[in-house]
Amino acid sequence: MTRITLRGFLCTLFALTLMAAAVQAEPTDVLQLNVTPDSIYVQPGETVTVKLDVSNLQQEVVACQAVIGYDKDLLAPISVVKGGAPWNQMLYSSWAAGNLDVAVGVPYTELGGSAADATVAVITFQALAEGTTQVVFRPDGDDVSSTWLVDASEIPNVVMPTKLNSQTIIIDGMGPDKPTISASPSDWTSESTVTLEFSSSGDTGSGIAGYELKITKADGTLVQDWFSAASPNALDVSGYDDGEYKAYVRATDNAGNVSEVSDPAIFKLDKTAPTDVSVSADPVSWTSANSVTLSFASNCGVSGLNHYEVSVDLGGFTNVGSGSSYVLDVELLGDGTHSVTVKAVDNAANSTTAGTTIYIDRTPPETFTPTADPSTYTNAATIEITFSTTDATSDVDHYEVAVDSGTYTTWTSPYALPTDGLSDGPHTVHVKAIDLALNERICDVTIKIDKTDPLVSIDAITQGGPSVMLPGGAVALQGLVEITVSASDGTSGLAAAPSVSVQFSSGDPVPLSTTDTTSPFTYVASITSSTPNGVATINASVSDNAGNSSVATAKTFNVNKNQIAGTVELEDLNPPDSPLVSRTVVFVGSTGKTWNVSVDFAPHTSTGTFTLTDVPDSTSMLSAKTAWNLRRRVGVTAGDNGQDTADFTGSNKLLGGDLNGTNSINILDYAVLKRDWYTHAAGADIDGDGAVSFGDYTIMIANWFKKGDAE
Repeated sequence: MTRITLRGFLCTLFALTLMAAAVQAEPTDVLQLNVTPDSIYVQPGETVTVKLDVSNLQQEVVACQAVIGYDKDLLAPISVVKGGAPWNQMLYSSWAAGNLDVAVGVPYTELGGSAADATVAVITFQALAEGTTQVVFRPDGDDVSSTWLVDASEIPNVVMPTKLNSQTIIIDGMGPDKPTISASPSDWTSESTVTLEFSSSGDTGSGIAGYELKITKADGTLVQDWFSAASPNALDVSGYDDGEYKAYVRATDNAGNVSEVSDPAIFKLDKTAPTDVSVSADPVSWTSANSVTLSFASNCGVSGLNHYEVSVDLGGFTNVGSGSSYVLDVELLGDGTHSVTVKAVDNAANSTTAGTTIYIDRTPPETFTPTADPSTYTNAATIEITFSTTDATSDVDHYEVAVDSGTYTTWTSPYALPTDGLSDGPHTVHVKAIDLALNERICDVTIKIDKTDPLVSIDAITQGGPSVMLPGGAVALQGLVEITVSASDGTSGLAAAPSVSVQFSSGDPVPLSTTDTTSPFTYVASITSSTPNGVATINASVSDNAGNSSVATAKTFNVNKNQIAGTVELEDLNPPDSPLVSRTVVFVGSTGKTWNVSVDFAPHTSTGTFTLTDVPDSTSMLSAKTAWNLRRRVGVTAGDNGQDTADFTGSNKLLGGDLNGTNSINILDYAVLKRDWYTHAAGADIDGDGAVSFGDYTIMIANWFKKGDAE
């Protein structure tokens, strides 16, 4: 009853003062609907509290009436209560479908009402279903009870406040979409932080309020339970053990709904550097190759090996993959030692290095000059080859020797090279110096082989042209005997002219000499008065430059150095001044041997000298005759070493006048003289003056009918 009376009073009061209020009220007074708590996001079934607050009053007021609307499908009224001092008098409240009519007053006192900011009433709703709504002031109008304030004046006035509706209320019963999460790095890492990035595709209701993370090991062991985080999140993993981990995320919306937990993001931790890292090189020692094979080994723990890197001589590292070996190109490396560093890098980028040394030598040993002893032609069974050189980098490893195009074999210096099987002539000995990197330097020396004896022969033995060589040759007399010797050597050549000697029938061999330097060689043996008669033997031998020698087949000749020397006088011979007169004298020894000797007679001289050679032993008598003179026979005077004499002079001279050769002077001889009288016929010129005349006749008449001696 009281409520109705009051409402009626208020309505009457409102009606009486409406115009004045419209003129007098100022819109500075604020009446506001505030959702409390501050969150405007609720889930179905939760309560929503809305405060009716007054502020910025320009005068004291004593009462407030408000007509408030709400969405009955989304909100269900629970209660409305007074706001508390000074608004602690509930005047009335009425709920209708979607509307709340409420009035609250300030207890009246003589002091008046209240102008303080305060909560007039508190309204509680229950959220019914998902949706977006507001609690609002109903519009003022004739058909709707208005919202206003009543001041504390003696005649109460209506104060039309500035009305501010509540903010949007979102009722959200669905959680956010299932979020996704990624880890960076997603693979193995040694870093102390891992970046987690996560998001949800959205929330259809209240929107996402935030995210939470949870970390477990790969086997599910909890490491960190749910904790709030924003994306991207730098997760501190400095205290984590090596191993594999999972990161999960969930999203919460503004209404407190929690999303489905994400699928895990995997991250892997390996903060331990590789161990047992090693590297070896093949070849392990010096090489001249353009590549070296490196072999690797390592223990890379939980993350495993990612790759190896190689550095040469502290240069930059090159990724060479994850294989256990790598062919390193060393073509551009200079001679000498080089350091190789290998770095084993695991899948978390941890690394450990190890090193080795490679040895490069592409320069052959120094040039050298092998020597051969003997260096000239030889017939020796071995030749000593001496060799030595140096190598600037890796040193000489060994030497190999080959002859001509033969196979190389290893030897040390000096090397006694066998000459068996080598043909005569020069041969090239190749000496190969090989260093530790197998570089080669080949230097040569020439050896000269001659195992064939030279050729030598005694070709001729002559005296004055005719041969005296036996068999069939003439007897060698006093004088010079020429010996012709041929010698040759087709390989090393003759060391000297052949050695030739003559062995007479008694005494020691007599060496002979020659001035010839090429074949045939001529040697001269002198037959003197002291030379023993008999068969003489010529021996010849020769050596070549390799020491081979040959002996010629000996040859012989017969020596007779016996001579008879003397003077022959032709009766009244008177040669002119010229030309020279020579008369052939026929000598016959007591052994029957005959000599035809041309004897020269000087101008106006009747005597001339002769020498008979090859005189047989025991020749005691000698006769002489010419074509103009009778034969005269005299005794031979023996001398030393067969050097005898016989003279046809004085009483033993040859008498002239025998022109027909009968060894007697008679009419037949005269007939010849007569025939050639006063001519220059030499056959009748007894005195040798060049004309047949009275002188010749005188000589003939003086010896008429004389006979010469027997032979």
